[in-house]
Amino acid sequence: MEVIISAVVKHGAEGVKEVDNLLTTFREMVNYAIKRGLERGYSLKKLHAECYQTLKSKYDFHSAFYSQAYRVAQSIIKSWKSHKGKEPVMRKKIVRLHKMTFKLDVERNVLILTIRPKERIEIPLELSDYHKELLSKGEVKEILLGERFVYIPIRVHVDLSDPRGFVAVDVNEDNITYVTSDGKAAKIY
Repeated sequence: MEVIISAVVKHGAEGVKEVDNLLTTFREMVNYAIKRGLERGYSLKKLHAECYQTLKSKYDFHSAFYSQAYRVAQSIIKSWKSHKGKEPVMRKKIVRLHKMTFKLDVERNVLILTIRPKERIEIPLELSDYHKELLSKGEVKEILLGERFVYIPIRVHVDLSDPRGFVAVDVNEDNITYVTSDGKAAKIY
């Protein structure tokens, strides 16, 4: 069975001009794609047709950033459609990075980010031994780069063929009771 474990890692790129510019510009690209998606439709095909060439001519980034921008816009629009409310807009400065645009160097504790073809930025990470162990066991397809943290979803294969024990959990209104296969039991209030 595969599970996804999210590692939240502090990075040292706070205040770095190129990273701040990327975060701000990505938010602008997503908001542009949201606006176009609300006007013309928000399927990936329509968003690509409406946004890709405009974003490519206006901004100078790796081409994978443009498709990620309208994918984020699509998810924001879908969420807004289900909840309604004020017109959707991306407020946080966060970038969704495709696997083509980054490399995690676990040995050096560095995220190598390709902003433009043949132009890279090295962002120092505060990886613990636990993070390094998770990264060595699993697979990373895309990550989120925020103003202070990097969010790394790690796909890990878990072998359930030989369990070491079992836990039964009973969730009630005022407590949670559990019992393990080795006889330990507890009640949490």
